[in-house]
Amino acid sequence: MEQKQMELKKSILLNALFNVKKLSCNLMRSAALGLATSVFIISSVQAAGGYPLNVTDSFGNETTINSAKRIVALVPSVSDAIFGLGLGDLVVGRTKNAIWPEGVIEKLPDVGSYSSLNVEGVLSLNPDLVIMPDWAAKKEGNLGIFEQLKAADVDVLIVPELARAKEQGKYTMRVLEEFVELIAAALEVPEKGHELIEGMRLDAAAAAKLAADSGKHYRVMSMLPYSEGSTRTTGLMKTEDLVIRLAGAINVGAEAKISGEKEIDPEAIIPMKPDYIVIPQKLWDRNEDPVQYILAIPGVSETPAGENKKFLTWASLETHRASWRLPSAAKAFAEKLYADDK
Repeated sequence: MEQKQMELKKSILLNALFNVKKLSCNLMRSAALGLATSVFIISSVQAAGGYPLNVTDSFGNETTINSAKRIVALVPSVSDAIFGLGLGDLVVGRTKNAIWPEGVIEKLPDVGSYSSLNVEGVLSLNPDLVIMPDWAAKKEGNLGIFEQLKAADVDVLIVPELARAKEQGKYTMRVLEEFVELIAAALEVPEKGHELIEGMRLDAAAAAKLAADSGKHYRVMSMLPYSEGSTRTTGLMKTEDLVIRLAGAINVGAEAKISGEKEIDPEAIIPMKPDYIVIPQKLWDRNEDPVQYILAIPGVSETPAGENKKFLTWASLETHRASWRLPSAAKAFAEKLYADDK
């Protein structure tokens, strides 16, 4: 058993060191090649730079952007990216659950939930550019929003987030990186995009190192208990799965071939044998005795996590979105996960 743990620890550590080495090589190559390192193409740029420009995403979809002085970010991951690139002053509107940067984002006009956007509210802000991911554009409440915005001469950049995740079978660091790269290209700050990605990779490597130092490979269940008695978990095709994997752990939901967020029966929880169960911080804070609250969920007490009362929390508004801040959330989660192993 000790030999197996040593081999696992060595494997995880080597992977973390490889990622850091790969990052350094990429950064040196970026300095030498400039914009050529980006997977995105910018064309039709004026001689001295500036708009209009055409941006082509990794699927070959081309978008013409005439101006980007007033931007409405139609999901939190988009506003995260724009502020992360240092261009928060360009954002004139955001969606309901945008929480970062705290103290700034909440002062901006709220155009509603990403699942049902207020087109009139968006247009009232006189934007010249609206940015949203592909899945938000396809939400039932948003059908036709693209045409309405285009009819009002508002440019719309749709970032292929979910499509890239589906192509890879799960959310990966590359999905997050391309999200940043495309927005950085559209806003003419590709070098800032590279800097943001550098920080993302360093956070991911730090999370991997915590796992390597621990030598453990915990089984984790992301649990979403609801007041009506149903319990849901997350598997593949959810960003929570990436957080767990970046922290060097096993997502038991993904292992059970669950895709997305799915209701789970007590009988299914037990054989998953999670070592840890993680729930949103807001649910933990809502209960006077959160430990007993989780133990009362049918099936939990018969798992290793329940028997040992191994329950953790995370900020769901940080782990439930494909933001550049996700690797940082994974690092914070890893610090909690391996805290008892120091």
